[in-house]
Amino acid sequence: MKEVFKNATEALEACFDLWLSLAVSSSKDKEESLIWEENGGWLAYCTAECPCCEYTKSKNYNCNKCPIKWQGNYCENDNSPYRKWWLSETNLERTKYALEICILSLEAIKRLQK
Repeated sequence: MKEVFKNATEALEACFDLWLSLAVSSSKDKEESLIWEENGGWLAYCTAECPCCEYTKSKNYNCNKCPIKWQGNYCENDNSPYRKWWLSETNLERTKYALEICILSLEAIKRLQK
């Protein structure tokens, strides 16, 4: 199996790009992001349409290996911005939560660089 990302930092950078594009578009569908190759972007399909999930694939899909520190310890926890994005009903809410995920991605990159 070919790894899409060499390390957590690469996955986090792609995650930031994904969520920034979703914040700009206010899309509720990760598949619509312009970073995917099929939409003219640079990134091939990832597990669960998430670069960090793809990264954890090489770690036996262990969510504890996700480089993002999610509220509640994993992305689908009710208090995480991902879950709130998924359940959001307005463009403003989707943009807000997508930007929160961008911030979590940047915080994780900063943590890794220490």
